[in-house]
Amino acid sequence: MVAEDISERLIAKWRDTLERACGYDSWGQIIEASLEYNKITDEIKEELVSPEMPFSERQALFLNKTAVVTSLRSKCLDVFSVTSDSVTLKQMQALLGALKSLSSAIPSFPVQGVAELQGLTMPQPVTSKEPHLNAQVADDDDEEEDVRGGTLLPRPKFAPAQTAITIRIDKIEIKDASSFIEPFFTVSTKDAQGKDLSAPQNTPPTNKKDNFVHFNTNVYIQVPLESFPEDGGIFLEFKHYKPKKHKTSVKCFCILEKDELKNGTFPLEIYAKPTDFKRKRLQLLTDKSHYLHVTISTVRS
Repeated sequence: MVAEDISERLIAKWRDTLERACGYDSWGQIIEASLEYNKITDEIKEELVSPEMPFSERQALFLNKTAVVTSLRSKCLDVFSVTSDSVTLKQMQALLGALKSLSSAIPSFPVQGVAELQGLTMPQPVTSKEPHLNAQVADDDDEEEDVRGGTLLPRPKFAPAQTAITIRIDKIEIKDASSFIEPFFTVSTKDAQGKDLSAPQNTPPTNKKDNFVHFNTNVYIQVPLESFPEDGGIFLEFKHYKPKKHKTSVKCFCILEKDELKNGTFPLEIYAKPTDFKRKRLQLLTDKSHYLHVTISTVRS
């Protein structure tokens, strides 16, 4: 398939995804909309750093700006907050219209006045020296994500009388702790069927390792405690980079259920992969007393 055909196929796919995102957004289905916006962001970033990037320079610049504003719109939905400088649904709909003509012409970028677009430069393609920094390859039990600086979201602003949940990931005790390369956690909130309640978040990778892998990282859960389903769960997946396979893999995972979301420091049992979001067949990673240590804080606004 020639580069022009590939670029047209990708642009068409992102146009369809953006159309779904705008539809969900207009119907008030913010979780679904946020996930679709994030999907566009991640996929565009992946293609723009590919050595075989099929787009012209002007197309790539337009798409890079698209990835920025879809990410900003998702963050706006995730924190349930709209400010004067927020990216709006109307702007996303205008972007959808422009994206429809990108294969044949380069339209003016329709979203103006966004500070993050000022001086925006193109990401550098992946090189063979450090492929893991941008690798986006699916593992047998996980989908790879760009985690160079993490994807943690800011503390959300909830309505009065709602309770915010903060989880500080302190450290995990695991065999051969010092051997893991660029370890990080993906934190996701799920209902009983394994569906996301908000966008998953990645911690930045850590290099603090001895008998434990240390993180000391706060993760702000984007769903208030009052809206958290009784049978919902917060999943913490421990992931690491495998240089020989050029991909990121899930090593193990932990779960916090709603009745465990209370103030204090707690050890969590560690389960073997693959991650079982429906919690049907959980199996401990080891018979040894190894735990993930977390500190939970709940604050009512």
